[in-house]
Amino acid sequence: MLSKVRIIHILLLAFLLRFIFFLIHQPWNPEVEKMQVISGDAVVYHYLAHCIFQHFSFCDNTFRTPGYPAFLAFFYVIFGVKPWLVLFVQILLNVFSVYILYSLCKRIWNEKVALIASFLLAIDPHQILFCHFLFADTLFATLFLLTFYFFVKGLQEERTRFFIYSAIFLGLNLLTKPVIQFYPFALVLFLFIWTKFSFAIRLKNALIILLLSYVFVLPWMMRNYIRFDNFSICSITGNNMFFYNIPLAEAKATKIDKDSIINRNLRELAKQYPEARFLPKESSQMWLNITFENNEMYRAFAKKYISTHKMRYFKAHCSGIVKLMINVGTQNFLEKLHIETKNKWNDNQRYALSIFQQTILFFKTKSFTEIFLGIFIIILLAISYIGFFVGSIDMLINHKKILLWLLFAGSIFYFLMIYGVLPIVRFKLPITMLYLPISSLGLIIIVNKLKVYSSVSKTKTSKNN
Repeated sequence: MLSKVRIIHILLLAFLLRFIFFLIHQPWNPEVEKMQVISGDAVVYHYLAHCIFQHFSFCDNTFRTPGYPAFLAFFYVIFGVKPWLVLFVQILLNVFSVYILYSLCKRIWNEKVALIASFLLAIDPHQILFCHFLFADTLFATLFLLTFYFFVKGLQEERTRFFIYSAIFLGLNLLTKPVIQFYPFALVLFLFIWTKFSFAIRLKNALIILLLSYVFVLPWMMRNYIRFDNFSICSITGNNMFFYNIPLAEAKATKIDKDSIINRNLRELAKQYPEARFLPKESSQMWLNITFENNEMYRAFAKKYISTHKMRYFKAHCSGIVKLMINVGTQNFLEKLHIETKNKWNDNQRYALSIFQQTILFFKTKSFTEIFLGIFIIILLAISYIGFFVGSIDMLINHKKILLWLLFAGSIFYFLMIYGVLPIVRFKLPITMLYLPISSLGLIIIVNKLKVYSSVSKTKTSKNN
């Protein structure tokens, strides 16, 4: 049956699933646009896109980087302010990612692995869902996959131009989400263990990756230094640590409400920095005055907390990694599909409870529709993770694939270490693109083993008869 399937069929399926979701969501509806499209992080992205195309400025924002707002502004300038159109473009980007993944897997393994991996990405519920958020994640995941694809192509074909392409897409992604800012060093480290190149070639390609990728973000850092006297990409790191990572780690350990912890920490911070004039007074004001100055205070507080509570933070980090990988995100689905959701979880329920407590709460509080959707997603995840485990064993046994496994697994590990305590399901989009190729390899191995076992059983049965 698989022999009759072609990548064009899978791409059509991917587009059809996303387009049906798009039609049900109706993001062009003014009420839907107001309540669901321009909401959450999208409010700032949308506002900054206006700043770019109306005033050619970033409105003195230091929290976000310009990549995604510029992406929005490009379409706003050409087609008018139509956020729904950008969502449709993101559908096309995500379908394109399916094709990139197919090309990557075919290059490393074969057509069969490539078709299964692309099919799994095509039907992945979270990939379908987050195309319909005016967030940077879909663009980020596509740029990351292009970075990864050209890096692998450069390794295999030993051509410098592919490392240049990889560095360019990585540089663009640095401007999209700063979470990727340390990844160039990970690629450089990998290049030095890729012994198929001479040391001189490895050094040259490492410099290309390192220097060219940061060339894109350097002007933006200069802008921040000139305007705000801070040579950084943005002011998000300390803010996220102070308002999310630290209170969630504390809430998990002490069972105290997250907002109460933030308010207590803000009072303590105000005592430490009595000269600071623009610190928020309470957790509800966390989005006010997100400056480099406040960011440094938040970061210093977070570092002190982590150094004092290493084991507490480590446990929260490990728990967050597991939650990220099994997060079903059903509430987001129902909201986008205009299905009434009851008992919406707050931050403490989503992030501070244990996995066992969340499982019990999920079945107690959620509707039948949401429970059914959650079970369906968990089954898909279980199949993928079992396949990843089997595929990993095969790659580790096969000496020719060990280094490539390290590249895939190391990249997954990078994102898990960066996101850690905060298991937001959309953060998993690039991770999914990394584990599905190995999952597909593993699933093929499992099916082949089952076929052999079945054949042997039939032979034994036939002889006995």
